Amino acid sequence: MTDGKDHSARLELDSLMTECVALDASDIHLAPRLAPHFRCQGEIRPAAGRPALSADDTRSIAAELLARMHRNGKAVSDLDSVLASRGSIDGAMSSKEEARFRFNIFSRQGEVS
Repeated sequence: MTDGKDHSARLELDSLMTECVALDASDIHLAPRLAPHFRCQGEIRPAAGRPALSADDTRSIAAELLARMHRNGKAVSDLDSVLASRGSIDGAMSSKEEARFRFNIFSRQGEVS
């Protein structure tokens, strides 16, 4: 992944987490060819004004999540090899607003969601 994609994925992830906190949403759902969706009060709805994500976008955001999960001195694993060996990745992180987020990354029909 290039530095430009790394930077873009970081900004997109930070923006999505900020919006999630502002909406008091419990979940963010990302999948290729769909706009990001938020779960608010049990209802999943598309993020207003956000375009559909490409398969490359979701892969880059997933790689950023994995990098953040491993940034405390651990080697960053290759996303594809981790998904191949484990099937999915569960993790947690905090946003700039100090909100705590859990995440699940998995491969569906050869694409990262």
